[in-house]
Amino acid sequence: MVRFSTGLVGILLVAALAGCASKPKPAPEPDMTNLVPVNKTLPSALVGRPGVIPQATNGERKE
Repeated sequence: MVRFSTGLVGILLVAALAGCASKPKPAPEPDMTNLVPVNKTLPSALVGRPGVIPQATNGERKE
């Protein structure tokens, strides 16, 4: 009886350690081929208008 339970405990211990040794598989990378660029350009009618976005010159904003 003791020998049976010792063997069973050993088998369960080996199974538990084998399960912990394997790494989970990382999630697949998302498919980025169907993305569309948004808000890349501003219509010329809005550039420089007050209250919209000031027109930048040499990397600085106009006040």
